[in-house]
Amino acid sequence: EYADAVVHITTRQEIEQFNSWYECSQDPDCDVNIDYPGYQIPSVILTWPAHGDIGKFHDFYLAPFYDRPGGTPGIYDPIGDGDYPWYDLSGEIDCRTNRKVTLYGDYNMWWVFNDKGNIHTETGGDPIGMEIRAQCFAFATNDEINSMTFYNYEMINRSTQTLTNTYFAVWVDSDIGCSEDDYVGCDVNLGLGFCYNGDAEDEGAAGYGFNPPAIGVDFFQGPLADPNDGIDNDRDGVIDEQGEQIIMSKFVYYNNDFTVIGNP
Repeated sequence: EYADAVVHITTRQEIEQFNSWYECSQDPDCDVNIDYPGYQIPSVILTWPAHGDIGKFHDFYLAPFYDRPGGTPGIYDPIGDGDYPWYDLSGEIDCRTNRKVTLYGDYNMWWVFNDKGNIHTETGGDPIGMEIRAQCFAFATNDEINSMTFYNYEMINRSTQTLTNTYFAVWVDSDIGCSEDDYVGCDVNLGLGFCYNGDAEDEGAAGYGFNPPAIGVDFFQGPLADPNDGIDNDRDGVIDEQGEQIIMSKFVYYNNDFTVIGNP
């Protein structure tokens, strides 16, 4: 029940190439015609939604961009100033301690959505007024990380009310091949939700046979807990430490039927 969104896809490789091309173009000792023959700026860089339409009540600043020093401050200009969709190419930001949102991964999908664009026909609920700037990203590696996808959500309360006693969750439709024999569960201490095949063989045309995989879902970096709430939110045995993160606090599932505990 969220408004349709336009997804903007970038790769770190194309941003790195653009940055190298631009720096070469500004270096009198570098010739772009020799080092980057026939190079053209990718359209996604030229059309990057760095700025919103304030006439439609958008924020002026939307998608993260690198505002290169020496250019016009605060204005996205890839041609004149060499600005680009903001992958942290120089490693300036430690994402473990700094929550400033850049683009992540080797392949990235970025979009904005909210809960006020469509009618809430399914739930009948009132709009909250929540804007979410989302990105889905992945890394190209030769280990298990290559089989993972990651999601980052920047949540902005656009309503005039303070939200209290608030929960947010990731909803996952994790069919393991044939969806008729899947089980779900969670590991409380790990804060991990998972789905796996219910027997040794995953049958059906879409099944994996006798080697079915499993999927796990985790909050790698949860929201920060309220200070002095008296709860061990990250389950490390210490209550109310500085910068404590909330890991999974609820796990809910429903059966694939239309009973009281079935499909919503």
